[in-house]
Amino acid sequence: MLGERRALFGAETNQVSEILHAALPGKVLMPSYKKPPAKGEPLTNRESEAAQRLTEGYSNKVIASMMDISEHTAKFYVTCIVLKLGARTRTDAAVKFARMVDALAFAKHTQDVHDRWLRHSNELAAHLVAP
Repeated sequence: MLGERRALFGAETNQVSEILHAALPGKVLMPSYKKPPAKGEPLTNRESEAAQRLTEGYSNKVIASMMDISEHTAKFYVTCIVLKLGARTRTDAAVKFARMVDALAFAKHTQDVHDRWLRHSNELAAHLVAP
């Protein structure tokens, strides 16, 4: 471990993750980004989970506790959410995420209504055509 610790001080940014994985085998480490996430990039599953908590008004500390992660990781997720959604603040990100979820729910509901209507229309047509 001491060798890895010394290696970290002189390591390039892209080498740090490799050194940590070697020093901490089997541990799940926070994803490292070579560049900040860009607006429009999809949220990861964990970021989506954090975003849902964000829309419920929870602080980073509470989000961390609920997701069983460190507060630092929760803050990292919130920062990525803000960047990926093109928001200015965490509140703006929460509003944008809530609108996205509402839009997806509406689209699913609309598809379900369309599918039921189509099934009913086909059943009615079959009934009218049957001798």
